[in-house]
Formats: sequence, C-alpha cells, structure tokens
Amino acid sequence: MNRRGRLFTGLLAFCLLVQLCSLHSFAAEVEEPYTYQITFYAGNQGVFPGTGQIQVVDAQNRRVPAQVTMRSDGSAITVENLEPGSTVTFDDIQGSGVKLEENSQYYVRGLRKGGYDNDTVTSPAFRVEQDQDYVVAYGIRGEMVSYVIHYQDAAGNALAPSRTYYGNVGDRPVVAFVYVEGYEPQAYNLTKTLSKNETENVFTFVYTPVPVESSGATGGGETTEETIVQGGVTVVEPGAGGAGDGGAAATPDEEDGEEGEDTPLVDMQEEEVPLADGPQDLIDLDDDEVPLAYRIGNLEEGATNMLGAVVVGASALAALIVMTVILVKRRRKEAAAEKQER
Repeated sequence: MNRRGRLFTGLLAFCLLVQLCSLHSFAAEVEEPYTYQITFYAGNQGVFPGTGQIQVVDAQNRRVPAQVTMRSDGSAITVENLEPGSTVTFDDIQGSGVKLEENSQYYVRGLRKGGYDNDTVTSPAFRVEQDQDYVVAYGIRGEMVSYVIHYQDAAGNALAPSRTYYGNVGDRPVVAFVYVEGYEPQAYNLTKTLSKNETENVFTFVYTPVPVESSGATGGGETTEETIVQGGVTVVEPGAGGAGDGGAAATPDEEDGEEGEDTPLVDMQEEEVPLADGPQDLIDLDDDEVPLAYRIGNLEEGATNMLGAVVVGASALAALIVMTVILVKRRRKEAAAEKQER
C-alpha cells in the first residue's frame, strides 16, 4: 500500500472513531432524562425547622423518596432530581413548616413564586414542569380568625387528623392535601376567602380510592391469584376459587345470569369514582357558593346588553332608510326641474 493509501485509510478510521464517540454521547443523553430542581426560601421572618414537610408523589400517585437538602441556618430547602410530572407538596406550610420568632407580629400566609408580590399566594402542592424558586409569604396579624382543614373519604370518615390554622379576615389561603396511601383527593389544593364567621372557614379534601386493577380467576379447581394495585403497591392475594371449592369461582356475570358483559369487580358509589384525569390542581370553594341569583343577574345583564344592541341597530337602519328616501325625492325633483327647463 502506497503512502496515499495509508493516509486515506487512517483518515477513514479517524472519522469512524469520531462517529462512534458521537453515538455513545447521544445514547448517554437519551438514557439520562433531564430532571428539575425546586428551592424554597424562608424569607426574613422565619426559618425552616427541618425537611420533613416536603412530600413528592410521582405521576402514578405513589409517594417517592426525595433528594432534599437544607441550609444549616434553615433559610432555604432544595429538592433535586425531580422527574417531570411529579407533584411536590410543602406540607403544613401555614403551621409547623415554618418557625417564627417568639411573639412575632407576623403569620405565614403560604407560598409565593420567586419574583412575585407577597400578596400573590400560590399553591403549596404543584406539578413539576421546570426549575422554580418559592418564597414563604407572610402577613401582619390583624383581625385573626381560625380555619380548619379536613381530610375525608366520600362517606365522611376521617383519613388523616384535621388541622387548624389562622389568618386575617378576607385572606384567601391556599391549603394543600396530605398524602394518604391508596387514595387520591379531588384536588391538590383548595382555596377560600376567610370569613368573620369561623364556622364558614372549612376546607374539606374528599378522597376516593385509587382505581383497582384485577386479573380474572381461572377455573378447574386450580388455585387462583388476584393482583391488586393499591397506591402503587402491587399485592398478590389468593383467589376465592381454590382447590377446596371443587370448581371455579363464579364471576360477576355468572352470578347475575348474564353473559357477554364486563362487570367491574369493584363496586363504587357514583360520588366515589375518581376523576378520569386525576386530581385537579386547585379548586376555589368560593365558586361553589355563588348564589343562583348572581348567575341569573348575569344572564339578565347579557340580555339587556343584547336588547340595547338590537335597538341601536334598528335605529341606524331606520335612519338609513329615511336618508335614502330623502335622496330619492331630491333626485326626482332635480330631474323634473331639468325637464321643465328643456
């Protein structure tokens, strides 16, 4: 092989090596998807006593361990390596989540996004979509009233201890859900305007069971197993149609004497069926209390505006017709005058 051939072969080998390195780098990028970081700042009126209030739930409603670090002075908490679509909750932010100075004139209103005004309180439970900073929002004590948060199932049974917080009359606190294994709430956050009447200051999270997936039973006297997914944990339980039956377990269709229809294995009342798209991000409880008269008033106002528009349009059309008649008569007079002059 001459010198030119060896040079060409070496160049070709170098190009192949560069290509392989590029493919390896691309594969590494594909295998390691980008994760996000959330940072909470305590602000000037308090400090974080610990990191136990931070909860992370993945897209499948399973609580997952979080990589959480706190500054030694308690001024900031950072949550790292968060997967897109996961939900971060700063639990008990209006209570034990922040430690205030003794006899402080301030109270915790909630969280606000970094760079936003202190009066703009945001949700303490949120889906992770980007890197984000949050700051504790404080208020000055005034006409303070209490408000209570309940965590219940659809039948009104308590799933977690209720909590009581305090705020000024007219505040609109945003409170977060608490994680309950095997259940999901109707929303991650609730908000409401605080009233002087403390009996009206009630926030209730209503939880429904996480949808259950099950496999059918096999017959012929064989031992069956049923796979149930609850709160993201898979549990395998023996089925009812074991060898002691002497036969297969009856399916719901066979018990009803019907064939060809799929009957759910879990019988939930209608109000207990969770939303198809999962919990909402925020529910404003004030919206549910808007009286019907207000909505009717809006309809009447809209109807009045429409009637006014019709009247204006009709008036404009009448004026146009009158102007047309006047112009036609004038043209006729001018034509008659020209004819007489001729």
